Amino acid sequence: MRIAVLAAGRGLGFAIALLALSVPAWGLEVRVETELLEDVAPGQKKFRAVYTLSDVDLDPAQGIVIRFDPASVSSLEVPAGDVPLAWDRVVVQPDRHLPDYGLLDLQAQSALSDASAVFELRFVWSGSGDPELPAFSVYDTDLRNLTAGIVVPEPGVAVSSLVSLVALAVLGRRRRP
Repeated sequence: MRIAVLAAGRGLGFAIALLALSVPAWGLEVRVETELLEDVAPGQKKFRAVYTLSDVDLDPAQGIVIRFDPASVSSLEVPAGDVPLAWDRVVVQPDRHLPDYGLLDLQAQSALSDASAVFELRFVWSGSGDPELPAFSVYDTDLRNLTAGIVVPEPGVAVSSLVSLVALAVLGRRRRP
């Protein structure tokens, strides 16, 4: 509610900026739901992450890369048979010695318009608490970045949209005579 009051106090510009934060960049939405599978060793836990991509518009050979911090993630693995036919995937393991990020590279094999896809990834988390939300980027056929963002947890999308709606409702109410 504090954000809604702030939006009313700052005017329409702030409310529009808040609404823009809840709308995914480039129309693409990348969500994740994680599940603890087992404790591998002291301080290391194996997780299952299900990534859901929505509103995907890509040409062949364009793709999405999800990056994983080498300080806290290791042993990336995509279960066999878990990749939809329209996609090609490459998994690169994080390297703490370089240091270099781990990658889940998902490349479109055919044109995708307003498509959705679900990918499962398993990994070992050695950080404290729950796994961090990784960054992602969308690249073109020349491997140049088109846009980037942070993967959001499943409930995060609904919460940010709700906050935006509340902010706009408060702003609208304030402007009425």
